[in-house]
Amino acid sequence: MKKIWKPIGFIFVLVCLLVASSFLIAHKGFEDVYDIELVKRKMKATDQEEENSLDVLFTGDSESSNTFSPFQYWKEEGIASYNLGGSAQRINDCYAVLEYVLQRQSPKVVVLEPNTLFRKNAIYNKEDVVLMMAEKVFPVLHHHNAYKSINLGVNLIGASNENAYADLCKGYYPRSKVRPYKGSNQYMKTNQRETTIYPETMEYFEKIVDLCKEHNIELIMVSSPSPKNWSNERHDVIANLCEKYGIVYYDLNEIDDTLGLDWSKDTLDYGDHLNKAGATKVNTYLGKLLKDTYDIPDHRGESAYDIWDQQEAQLNLY
Repeated sequence: MKKIWKPIGFIFVLVCLLVASSFLIAHKGFEDVYDIELVKRKMKATDQEEENSLDVLFTGDSESSNTFSPFQYWKEEGIASYNLGGSAQRINDCYAVLEYVLQRQSPKVVVLEPNTLFRKNAIYNKEDVVLMMAEKVFPVLHHHNAYKSINLGVNLIGASNENAYADLCKGYYPRSKVRPYKGSNQYMKTNQRETTIYPETMEYFEKIVDLCKEHNIELIMVSSPSPKNWSNERHDVIANLCEKYGIVYYDLNEIDDTLGLDWSKDTLDYGDHLNKAGATKVNTYLGKLLKDTYDIPDHRGESAYDIWDQQEAQLNLY
């Protein structure tokens, strides 16, 4: 009889722990969020910006956060912007952060880096029904980095030093490490990449489209150069999607020669993400494009933006 009660007792304790931990992390308003820690950190960081001070917002996964540098746009073009992207960020989390930020900001342009659209499902993995039900019953099994959202004291488990530095850089991760890409320069033609966009992903993409329309914001898509992630097939999927929704699409993979990218020096991790050297080349091109095409104001010299010069000087990024 004792042998029977031991596994029953273990299961009971396990269920209690799952219920308790799920209660701690399943905060109201975050039901549709996958990475609570990332979303909360982005919300808190953007709260430091002056109300209605940002003209451009960037969002997406790490292809966004490792590419678009607000302080470079500021120094070269006087553009006030913020990078809302994050590592492995799914489209539903892009939406959650963007919806929050638009309560205080009125940007002219939102730039979506579309690699996030190819991530597997937006919230739940519906291909595994048992796992999906378990995640819904016990949110702690589902939410990425959920344990970090439990307050265990002053920064005991908070954001890493790298995340904290990215917050100072207005969401951009300046990484200088070099791991060369040694594959074909014709990667757009030779790559075979998954091109499926899942229904839940489309649902949140359409929410972002509607949100931008509601706030009279120009939504555009910009693919950051990435030999690991991009192909002609993916380009066509995004181009057709943009045509359907009336969105302008810039695929910077198609002009890497114009950008002057050197894949032996300009990639952080074998052609997945740009390092700081590669991102700098991309941002010089994109900053000018944004300013000239979308009539983004140059705020340099305005007293309300003196803090930008001070922050940039302290970071000494460029």
